Amino acid sequence: MHWTERAFNFLLGLTLVHWGVLTLWEGLSMARIVLASLHFIVGFLVWFRAPLQRGGSKLACVAALPGVIVGGGVFLLAPDPEHWSFLAQVVFGVGGMFTVVSLCFLGRSFAILPAIRSIIVRGPYRVIRHPVYAGELVMVIGCCLSLSNWLMVGAFALTLALVCLRIHAEERELLREDAYQRYAQQVRFRLLPALW
Repeated sequence: MHWTERAFNFLLGLTLVHWGVLTLWEGLSMARIVLASLHFIVGFLVWFRAPLQRGGSKLACVAALPGVIVGGGVFLLAPDPEHWSFLAQVVFGVGGMFTVVSLCFLGRSFAILPAIRSIIVRGPYRVIRHPVYAGELVMVIGCCLSLSNWLMVGAFALTLALVCLRIHAEERELLREDAYQRYAQQVRFRLLPALW
């Protein structure tokens, strides 16, 4: 791994761990604990991820970037987690736990923007190709349940559209690899079994 990639990973991981600490500093609701756990795990995965085999194209990265950001935006639209209903907290927690498990299986292959590291075919990746995004979408549903109004319905629709765009951008890059082509034939569904 080149020293610039190592330095970037170190700084990004440090930033994510710092966000986790700040999230816990604001309170200890279930939603904050889940969110902080995700920041910590992603920070550690960035620190220890495998060297980049091939980065995604600039177009793929630009197309994927809104899908990276939008989930955090929905969380910011929601009221303070201390005021969420029990149902909203449980849905957010279930989505968060599924995301954590998926990230643990992804391990050193973790990437934020489209990139080639290695193909994972175990755990939830045996059922759908993008379980982390599925878990994140369930978390967004939890955010939306915390404030049931048309703004949150629109926020979910926008998030879903941008995550689908992110998946398409990623898969355009990944499908250049023979291993991913074989994987995509084996695991047909991207996000939701029997649907897409």
